[in-house]
Amino acid sequence: FVALRLQPPQAVRVSAGVPCAAVSQGAPQRVALGELVRESRAAPLAKRSARRKRGEAKERARQEGAVLREARPLADAHALPFEWLLVLDVEATCDARGRPWEHEIIEFPVVALNLRTLQVEHEFHSFVRPTANQTLTPFCRKLTGITQEQVDAAPPLDAVLREFDGWLRERGLVNTAEARSFAFGTDGHFDCQ
Repeated sequence: FVALRLQPPQAVRVSAGVPCAAVSQGAPQRVALGELVRESRAAPLAKRSARRKRGEAKERARQEGAVLREARPLADAHALPFEWLLVLDVEATCDARGRPWEHEIIEFPVVALNLRTLQVEHEFHSFVRPTANQTLTPFCRKLTGITQEQVDAAPPLDAVLREFDGWLRERGLVNTAEARSFAFGTDGHFDCQ
């Protein structure tokens, strides 16, 4: 599993010996995977909420055809061990109180970033109906922006994962023992648990 944080105009190079190296002004800098996820672990609610609002603004701009950033293809993309980075950013049930809580995925979005062109070429999105904590808390609705109606109308996680598997196969995004066509990237460790 490789976690990458892309911040254009930097390029990202992944090789067998170096899990992740960011190239800025021609000089490779090694980045420990732990450093990439530590930031989201400590992010307070206000920062997560601000990031979500920025994401919503970017999505509106993308839908309106705006060019958000100019991506530069990697010069040595042919040397990558895979061609696609599938960026996953799930949302889960949550509660503000400090009591034990079983987190369940309630949103499953994935974008497929072509590492040769640095363009998002495919998108998958589904809300997910929780089964253990079926009613979203006010805290969860405020934090995620997801409504009770959206999750009530959604399929359960096993159905979403079957749909996602079909989506991958339709696009030829399959990993085998002989060849890897993709790796997952997330914005934090929580998405991998």
